[in-house]
Amino acid sequence: MKKQATNELPFIHLFETISGYYLYDVNRNKFIQIPKDVYRFLEHQQKLSEQNPASAATETYVNHLMQRGFLKSRHVEKVKHPYTDVAKYFLKHHIVHLVLQITQSCNLRCEYCVYSGNYRNRTHSNKQMTFETARRAMDYYIAHSRDAEQLSVGFYGGEPCLNYKLIQKCVAYMEAAAEGRDVLYSMTTNATLLDKENIDFFVQHGFHLLISLDGPEEIHNKHRKFASDRAGTFQTVLQNIQYMKNNHPEYCHKNVAFNMVVDSENGFFQLSEFIRKNPVISDMVFQTNMIDPKNTDAVPSVNPAYLEEMNYERFLLFLELLGKVPKGSASKLLATYGRELRRTLYENNSLIMSLPEEGHHSGPCVPGSVRLFVTTDGLFYPCERVSEELKEAVIGDIDKGIDLGRAEDLLNYGRQSASRCRNCWAYRCCDQCISYMDEDEQRMEKYCEITRLNVQERIKDACTLEALGFDYALTEDETE
Repeated sequence: MKKQATNELPFIHLFETISGYYLYDVNRNKFIQIPKDVYRFLEHQQKLSEQNPASAATETYVNHLMQRGFLKSRHVEKVKHPYTDVAKYFLKHHIVHLVLQITQSCNLRCEYCVYSGNYRNRTHSNKQMTFETARRAMDYYIAHSRDAEQLSVGFYGGEPCLNYKLIQKCVAYMEAAAEGRDVLYSMTTNATLLDKENIDFFVQHGFHLLISLDGPEEIHNKHRKFASDRAGTFQTVLQNIQYMKNNHPEYCHKNVAFNMVVDSENGFFQLSEFIRKNPVISDMVFQTNMIDPKNTDAVPSVNPAYLEEMNYERFLLFLELLGKVPKGSASKLLATYGRELRRTLYENNSLIMSLPEEGHHSGPCVPGSVRLFVTTDGLFYPCERVSEELKEAVIGDIDKGIDLGRAEDLLNYGRQSASRCRNCWAYRCCDQCISYMDEDEQRMEKYCEITRLNVQERIKDACTLEALGFDYALTEDETE
């Protein structure tokens, strides 16, 4: 076989699992299992080996792959997000979700919070959004979401319940101003200020509540403390959840979920067993987030036992997805990961044949179209994950609306890292968006490395599942 020129090397990533040897083809966005000798041959090509003879069988196999559209060397030549030409439509007619920062104040001081922790991007303040600012934001949203199937308004803090009266006014206004349209309300809360009055209101209006709960009392109280006396909040949170569940069980089942910020200094089993054995929350939905590494130099340490225990639970998840153990055997903290594996298998059975000449790494959405974030001062940001200290990320305000040109520029922010991104094998699987854009190049290299490791781990797990006979076409209900 004639050796390819350096600039014609196939754009692929090679990896091994317990089930065999694989290549991930970036152009096809597909992973396939390959024979060991073909793997070794392609591995040498990737290393630019001068002497890389191929057996007749290997050459035949590689030629067959090429005939099927694999092993192309094509890279994106020009950075242009595929939504660039339709971004204006989405921002004028299809804004999906409005997030109102109704307060920057909080009654807690959580050590890892982006406001009160060791972060550079935000600080707590006494700022409260006025109804006039909220009304103008809602008017803008209603006028620019005419093609959205459903309106969706989220209340963000700080702790939103500190400005509960404004929440009431906003709901009443939306019901009048958007009469005839379905409106979904949501809120993330630390749950310490929930009481009969506001719970009844949230139930009446079908609020989706995401409650922060970090594990058993000793773990939760390590970080989540009252601002007034630095006392732990666990008992207060559990009592309020218990009250809500006793009085509104059906609502809790359908509308309440929990967000657990995982501190990897602790053990994974300890967190999982807390959920399994606590009768107040054992049947509830959980999602997890690691402590945010962006905009801070305080990097949390990882307990080796945490990784060992999490890997064991992942093994249980595999067995559960394959029907080898009863449903519910694996930790509920891995439910999201199970859905990611299924989606990975589904997406890698597509008919994509090649990277386009113009493109952008995956990750960014049209700024402001998926989650238009409005600060207490009425500034527009792409979403609440973006640093409020990054003035370059402001895409408008309640006076002028969204600056369409600025939003388009941010959508294509990958132009800043074009050379790095276009040569990255995780180009199609990247989750980095403009929430990273205020980080320096050295830190971005580190985030990129972590992203590649996470993507590879997910693809390896998906390949192993597929090799063991997992049917990714099953519905999510059947796999949970």
